[in-house]
Amino acid sequence: MLAVCVLVSACETFIPPKPQLVSVPVPASCLPTTLPQRPKISTDAELSLIDDYKFTLEIFIERRRLLDYSGELEAILSGCR
Repeated sequence: MLAVCVLVSACETFIPPKPQLVSVPVPASCLPTTLPQRPKISTDAELSLIDDYKFTLEIFIERRRLLDYSGELEAILSGCR
């Protein structure tokens, strides 16, 4: 009986300590999984086939698209700072 009491009282010392919360920094990408689609740009051969008015208009439209695209990319990259 004494041996059982000693064994039962000794069981309390074998209880493992409670788990503790350990914060571990994990690198994560700041870029989203999908990026904006790059706008289509006319080739020099395509631009040489149109008249001056359409050429000017096409260059202006493409410039506007590229500015919008670069603005979207800058907004995404500013989140990585």
